Amino acid sequence: MLDAVSQSANPLRILDAGCGIGTESLCFSYFGADVVGCDARSRVVRFADRRREFFSDQCGRSLACRFVHGSVFEALTDAEFDAVWIREAISHIHPLERFLEDLHGTMAAGGIVVIREHNSANRFVRSTLTRRLKQVDRELGSVYCYRDAESGREFEFADERPFSLESISRLLGDFGFEVRVAFGLGAIPKTLISRFFIFRPLRRFAYQWLWNAERRVGRRRVAWRWAKAMVVVAVRV
Repeated sequence: MLDAVSQSANPLRILDAGCGIGTESLCFSYFGADVVGCDARSRVVRFADRRREFFSDQCGRSLACRFVHGSVFEALTDAEFDAVWIREAISHIHPLERFLEDLHGTMAAGGIVVIREHNSANRFVRSTLTRRLKQVDRELGSVYCYRDAESGREFEFADERPFSLESISRLLGDFGFEVRVAFGLGAIPKTLISRFFIFRPLRRFAYQWLWNAERRVGRRRVAWRWAKAMVVVAVRV
């Protein structure tokens, strides 16, 4: 996504769906994008906005980034976007089919969608998510109503809807998006870096090497089953 932001002649209009405290939104806006971050939790949105004020002061300029409390459906109807960033949120958006249909309808041809999500094809990841949900008597993919404590608004969410690289790529294709890049993350344990690279100055280079190696390995289908997370980049056609 940063490559697209830096290479664009005009500021990209980016939607950060499920922005949380706004880390990626602030990063994109720092590099010149016009970003809207949305989240259903008003407390989180308020904190993200305070971070925007802080980093704007640190940068000496106003960052083109705003945070809104609401659903992704509302954000899509309020503006048009060149790109959409969805980090660990696609598994919670409900109804997902409606979201993808609205997204395809509002984006121009060539619009970019970047998704990062847990890889449920990994049995360890899937079992971890299942155990976590069992503690609150819920199951993978179950739909529940979230009520924001401060605003009183209610939103429908899915609980960790399971996805693999194959299934999310197929779903995007069904709604008019062409997958350009798909790879797994976490196939190579990062603990190897801290264990074998004792001197901190060397770790930075080791992490860069690991990232490059992980992208090469993660693009191979044989690695899709044991990667912990996945990244999919698709284009609206």
